Parts: sequence; C-alpha cells; structure tokens
Amino acid sequence: MKLKSNVEILEAAALAIDNIQKDPELQKKMAVLGFPQKRIQDGIALQQYALMTQYTQGTYYNEQWAISQQINKEVDVTITQFKNHVKVARIAFRDEGEFLHALKIDKFANGSWPLVRQAQHFYSHLVLNATAMDAYGISQAILEQAKASVDALLDNKRERTRKKGQAEDSTKDKQKAFAELKAWVVEFWKAARFAFRDKPQILESFGILVSSVK
Repeated sequence: MKLKSNVEILEAAALAIDNIQKDPELQKKMAVLGFPQKRIQDGIALQQYALMTQYTQGTYYNEQWAISQQINKEVDVTITQFKNHVKVARIAFRDEGEFLHALKIDKFANGSWPLVRQAQHFYSHLVLNATAMDAYGISQAILEQAKASVDALLDNKRERTRKKGQAEDSTKDKQKAFAELKAWVVEFWKAARFAFRDKPQILESFGILVSSVK
C-alpha cells in the first residue's frame, strides 16, 4: 500500500488499528518503540475524524448540487413569466408614464441573474398597483405568487453560495484530517518495520509492502 489516495490512507489506518488491537503481544512491542496505547487511541481518533470530514464534505456538496438542480429548473420559467408580464404591464400602464418608469422595464437586463433581480424590482412595485392588470387576466394573486417565486429563487441562490462556502471549508478540513492520519500511519509503519523486521506476515497485516522492508 502506497498511501497515495484517501482510500488507501483509510485502509492502512484500519489495518494497523484493527490488527494491533487484537494482539496484546503486538501492542507490547509497539509500545516499546513509541506506540503505547495512547498513540493507538490517537490513531483511532484521527481515523474517525477523517471519516467524519469525508462525510461532511460529501453532504455539503450534495446539498449544493441539489440546490443548483432546483435553480436550473426554475430560473428559465421565472424569466419567461417575467417577460410575459412585462409585455402586459407596458400595455396596461401605457398612459401612466411615471409608474411605468418606476417599474424599470424600458429594456430587459442582460443575463439570467440580472433579469431575475429586475423581476424582483418589477413585482415589488407592481403588486402595489396591480388592478390594472386584471383586465388582461393577470390578477393580484398571480403577481404575488410570481413575486414569491422570484424571492425564493434569489434565496436559493444565496443558500447555494453559502453551501459552496461550507463545502470549500469542509474540503480544507478533510485535507488536513487525512494529512494527519497519513502522518500517523507513516510513523506506525516505521515502528512496525523495525519491531517486526523478521516477520513479514505481521507487516503485511498492517498493510506494509514486504518487498520494501530492508
């Protein structure tokens, strides 16, 4: 085993910990070479922490992915609905220049998220004077629902950003945890190679490549 991946590090730690715990004689020899029971317990704690960070990282990235999938489904629908409502509003308020100007729909913004933010401003103002839209089949309830959808979409975008930050932090925690666990395994192997230099089967049980033993 070469400890080149997190899987190999976990496997090596598990072999070392499981085998040393099963045999009091092995424990005695390793204790003399700087691996008393406390060092074994340290290894167990590092192993458990590495597993926890791996799970936590996976959870955050999965949550971020799920939010992205939801956003991708909703953003185009929201923008299409917004553009349709803008067309109606331009007709409904064609004689109310001041109010029409306040809606900020002289032209559509460029890009999906600028359009969504434009939609939020549009609906926030429009719901205050929505009766003119009734004649065109767009009730206040429809506009309020559209506003709620836009608000929820922007909330999801903020939540995705938060999850992304958590995922990035958890990745750093995971990298540090696995580096510490690997260092523990390397030290364990050094002691084991000396203690059991004439017992290749024991070395193999710890995940050590016998061919590398001098």
